[in-house]
Amino acid sequence: MSKSGATQPIGRISLPQGGTVFTGKRYAASAVDLLFKKMRARTPPFHGVLTADADARRFYLVVVDNEPYAAGEEQRGIFVPLTLRGLFTALQHMPSVALTFGAADPLFLKGLLTVIQQAPSTEGSTDLMEIGGVVEHLKKTPNDHLLVVGRESEMSLFYFKGGQLVFGHFADPTFEAADGPVEARLLAFVRDHAGGGALSLHIFPTMTALPAEDGVFERGGWPDALVDHFTRPVPHLLIVGSDGGTRRFELAAPTVTMGRGEDNDLVVDDSAISRRHLIFRQEGDGYSVEDCGSRNGTLCNGTPLTKASLGPGVELQIGACLIRFFGAGAPVNAESSVSGHGEETACRPAAVSLSKPSPPPAPPAPAWALEIARPDGSRERRPLTGALTTIGRTKADLVLTDTRVSRRHGELEVGPDGVAYRDTGSTNGSLLNGRTVTSTVLKPGDVLTLGETSLTILQDAA
Repeated sequence: MSKSGATQPIGRISLPQGGTVFTGKRYAASAVDLLFKKMRARTPPFHGVLTADADARRFYLVVVDNEPYAAGEEQRGIFVPLTLRGLFTALQHMPSVALTFGAADPLFLKGLLTVIQQAPSTEGSTDLMEIGGVVEHLKKTPNDHLLVVGRESEMSLFYFKGGQLVFGHFADPTFEAADGPVEARLLAFVRDHAGGGALSLHIFPTMTALPAEDGVFERGGWPDALVDHFTRPVPHLLIVGSDGGTRRFELAAPTVTMGRGEDNDLVVDDSAISRRHLIFRQEGDGYSVEDCGSRNGTLCNGTPLTKASLGPGVELQIGACLIRFFGAGAPVNAESSVSGHGEETACRPAAVSLSKPSPPPAPPAPAWALEIARPDGSRERRPLTGALTTIGRTKADLVLTDTRVSRRHGELEVGPDGVAYRDTGSTNGSLLNGRTVTSTVLKPGDVLTLGETSLTILQDAA
C-alpha cells in the first residue's frame, strides 16, 4: 500500500477526549501482546487507536472489533501507511517509545486512515480559501469528502457524507465539547483561530479505510505472540535464474503457485519451467512444495520431487534455475527419500560426490555490513548475510521508516566482486557519496543516501 504524499505537511492528529484507556506507558512487546489478549475477551466490540510516540515520530495502530486493523506513521506532518510488520519492526528499533491507547468513534478512525492512506486532492489555507465557501462547495458534492483543518501542527477532521457534514473532530477541546451543529462549530473554530495565522486546509476526495496488507486473519485467529509474529524472519525464496540474476520472493500467502504463466503468484520466465510448475503451501509452522506434473520435473537437493517438506538447506532445481528456501520449516531428514506419487517426505540433503577428494576449502570471503544512520539520530550496524537484500519502506529485507523512502526503493546484491546496488524505480532517487546513482558497485566507506537515511558500506577482513 502506498500513496502520493501531500506537498504541504498536514500536522498531527490528537486523539479524542474522554476515551483514553492508558497513556505514557513504555513500549514493550510483552505489553502489546497482553493488551490484545485482553482485547479478544472484551465485550462489546472495541474500536480505537494505539499511538506510539518516539521523538518527532508518531505511529498509529487502528483497532477495529478488538483486533489490529491498519497502521501508519506521521513524521513532521507527513503520513505514510505501514504494514503491521513495518510498524512493529520500527518500534523494536526505537530507543524510547511512549504508548497511548484509547477508544474512538469509527468515523474518526475512518478519517485517520484516509489521511494515512490517501493523498489530498486540494491543498490550501484560510488566507486563500474562504472556509464558508469551501463548506458550501462540499455540501453541493454528492461524493464523500474529508476536510482537514490544521492549527499549530494539530489537525481537525470533518466528514462530509453525501453533501452533509456528519462528523467533526476538533483539535481544540473547547470546540470538541461545545454544543451545536458541527458546521456552526467549524465556522466558529476557524474564525476564532485564524487571527493567530492562516490555518491549513486539505480536502480528500474519498473516505477509504483499507486493512493492512499483512493483517488479514480469520476472525479470532490472530496469533497470541502478536509482535513476535510480525517481527520474526519471513520465510522466502531466493531464485537464481539461468542467466545468473537473483530475485527474492516472500512466502506471505498460505498458498503460492510458481510457473511461467502470468496467472501464477510467482512468475519465472524460463523455458525449462512449465506454465504451472510448483505449488508452495503453508502447513502448520512449516511449508511444503509440490511439483504440478511439470514437463521437465524438479530436483529437490538432487532428488526428483513429487511433494516434500521444506526446511533449512533445501534447494530446488529446474533446468539451470535454482530456488533456495530460507526461513522456518520442517527439519531436513537425511534418511528419507522421495518415493511413490502423492507421498510426502522431506528432501534429502544434496549428495556429496566420493569420486575424488574434495579440494581444500577456499578462504572465507570478506564480510560486508551496513552502518545505518536513521532520521531520528539512531544508528545500527547490520550484516549483509544474504545474496540479495531488498530495501524499502514496507515489506523489505531492510525496512526504513523514512517518509522519503519508497515502498520498494533499491536492492543490494553481494557477489564475488563485491556489493552491487540498484535503485528499483524509487520516487526520490538514491545518492552515492552525494551524487545521483541508479546502479553501481560499492566499495568500503561509500555512503548511500536514501531519503533522510544514510547507509555506510563496511567490510571486515576475512
